[in-house]
Amino acid sequence: MAIEVELKAWVEQVDTLRDKILKIAEPHGPFDKRDTYFSLPGQDASLFRIRREKEKNTVTYKEKELLDGIEVNQEHEFTVDDAEAFTDFSRYLGYGLFIEKHKQGTLYRWENVGIELSRVEGLGWFVEIEVLVARQEEVPKAREKLRHVLQELGITEEKIEPRYYNEMLKEKKTKT
Repeated sequence: MAIEVELKAWVEQVDTLRDKILKIAEPHGPFDKRDTYFSLPGQDASLFRIRREKEKNTVTYKEKELLDGIEVNQEHEFTVDDAEAFTDFSRYLGYGLFIEKHKQGTLYRWENVGIELSRVEGLGWFVEIEVLVARQEEVPKAREKLRHVLQELGITEEKIEPRYYNEMLKEKKTKT
C-alpha cells in the first residue's frame, strides 16, 4: 500500500506547458485511462473505481484527505481479469454507477515525481503532479516537492483544483 501525494492544476496553454515539462522531465509515453466510479444508491461520493488501461483492469479504493489543494490518499488496489464481470458483481452487491471518466495524455518523470499532462473528457486540460511515499512521515516533504515542481513549471497556486475529477464531472452532469 502506497500513500499518493498529488495535486492537479488547470492548464490553459498546453503546448507552452509541455515545453516547460520537457525541460525538467523525461517522457514516459502516452496513456488512455477509462475509469468507472461506483457508489451506493443515494450517496454523493464514489466508493471505488475500476480503471481500464491497455489490457489491465485495476480496482482502486482510497482513504482520502485533502489539505490546501493537495490530496494525500492511502491507495488500495488490485487487478481483475474481467472488468465486465467485476462491474456485474458490483451491481449485484448493490453498487451503482456514480460517474465515468476518460483521461488521455502523456506521463513524464522527474526524479521520483510523476507529471501527467492530460485532457479529461468534459472538463479540459490539467497537469497532475504526484509523489508516492511509503510512510506518513514522508508526506510533508512530498508536499514541498509538489509545490516546487509547480513553481518550476510556472503554474500559480490559484490554478490548483482541489476537487476530485469525479466530483467535477458529477457537478457538470447535474447542471445539464
